[in-house]
Amino acid sequence: MAKDNDKDAEVARSTDAYLDRKTAELLSEIKQEPIPDRLLELALKLQQSLKEREDKAS
Repeated sequence: MAKDNDKDAEVARSTDAYLDRKTAELLSEIKQEPIPDRLLELALKLQQSLKEREDKAS
């Protein structure tokens, strides 16, 4: 049973790291983007990424 808990904790850490990287990547792209249409697309992706992170935390 302890192995299951360790595995679950590792999966949670891995998921958090993935979402952190994804969010950081999107923020980096937004900072560099001069085109308003592309900014909207990136903002929507960021919003989705943040929602996924919130959903995972609950």
